[in-house]
Amino acid sequence: MAGRSSGTDKLIRSVLIPYKKGLLISAFSKEYRGTVGRDVPFRQMGFPSLQRYLQSMPEVCIVETLGSGETLVRAVPDQSTEQLTRMIEKQKISSTGYNRRTFEALKNEGLVGDTSTAEERQLPVPDNVKDRIKSLLAKSKDGLTPLELKSTFLQTFKCSINFKKYGFTDMNDFCVNGLTDQCFVIGHKTVSLKPAKSTTNTPLPIPDFIVEKIGWVLASNPRGVQDSEFNTVLRRNCGFVLDPIDYNYLSMRSLLSHNKHVFYVDHNWRVYNPRKTKIDRSRVYDHSMSVMGALCVGKVYPVVWSVMCGPNFFWFLPSESLEELDQLTTDMNSYYGEQQAGLEIRAQYVDKENIVVVKAVVNYCRGRVLEIEEDKYYVLLLDSGDTQWFDRVYYIKSPFLRLPFVAVKSRIRAANRCVSYSTEEKDKFKICVREVAKKDSLAVRIVEAREDKVIIDLLDVADDLKDIGETIIKTF
Repeated sequence: MAGRSSGTDKLIRSVLIPYKKGLLISAFSKEYRGTVGRDVPFRQMGFPSLQRYLQSMPEVCIVETLGSGETLVRAVPDQSTEQLTRMIEKQKISSTGYNRRTFEALKNEGLVGDTSTAEERQLPVPDNVKDRIKSLLAKSKDGLTPLELKSTFLQTFKCSINFKKYGFTDMNDFCVNGLTDQCFVIGHKTVSLKPAKSTTNTPLPIPDFIVEKIGWVLASNPRGVQDSEFNTVLRRNCGFVLDPIDYNYLSMRSLLSHNKHVFYVDHNWRVYNPRKTKIDRSRVYDHSMSVMGALCVGKVYPVVWSVMCGPNFFWFLPSESLEELDQLTTDMNSYYGEQQAGLEIRAQYVDKENIVVVKAVVNYCRGRVLEIEEDKYYVLLLDSGDTQWFDRVYYIKSPFLRLPFVAVKSRIRAANRCVSYSTEEKDKFKICVREVAKKDSLAVRIVEAREDKVIIDLLDVADDLKDIGETIIKTF
């Protein structure tokens, strides 16, 4: 049957009394062993665990479970220890010895304060954490206590505020010394948002002198700055931060996306100087940039077919350009595979006829913008003749424009341009062309060169340059 010993009770109280905030049960066990020279005899007293034994003596100690799941034990003073207890209450809590783990646990619970100064902080609170806190406070008229903020943050974003990571000992310390932006109001027990300067929700313009400084900072970072790090970079270079609340925005992303004359933001929320990211006029399509301009009338060129829509609409690639095109594709895949985050262009900076880069299934390709609908782009692939809708387009670097665009649009001379060929006739044409292409004997003779296409005779090199285009069309 479980029992108690008055001598053991006194020893337990005497071990705990010096620690006014208590000890974790594991730290208490070590402290008891170090002081008395033996373990707490809970088994001899008939208890299955130390915790159950301590819980049986509420007049000696209080046992409680912390939010972390750890067990804390605190002494209950009696008449013989009252004076000693009052003296200990005036002492500063130490973080050394067996008390170190307890101290860390109490910091995490917000039960002890910090012993360092705000100037000793190692890391600023990230902007994305502040933005999340602002969104929570915006929904609370009366603000939130530090512990309410901690729990609400965890419930909403499924992650905790890691105040220790930023150099703070508890949530009180985090709010007072970490949330130093002008938009935060730190009250006696709560933290809240400062009311917007305007009585309406109309966004306020960013002053010109601030716009100028921001432009300089972004121009100094040509690879862009991640939105969550923007204020950190701004503070380091200019000594101030851009607070969305000051301009009637609830978040940094909202401010960034609504001030397009100040910021260019790509799909991954990297921020750039907009004047450095617009497509310049040299990136506008011109027919002279195509290999078509180098084709000579009357000359025969071995080709591979690319897009076949019938005798009136046929795209081919000159075989002599294929090796260079393969190397260009390899180079573009390597470059844009690594750099695409800094080269994406948003719709407001793209016009029709701009030359861009797109990712078509596997490879990055050169393209010409034909249509723009919201954030989608209808693009002609300039090295194949295919057309597709894309969600993203990328800035094309000058080295990738040295090779003329390889795809050539053409019409078979024997075809009647006023005739709309049937599906059956188009399929018959495609089958015949593919059979010749399998023998690597497909060629074209340039009959006439126009601005946007060439008129050709479609030939079979293996059959004495037989005009297969005319032969096929005669069967229709």
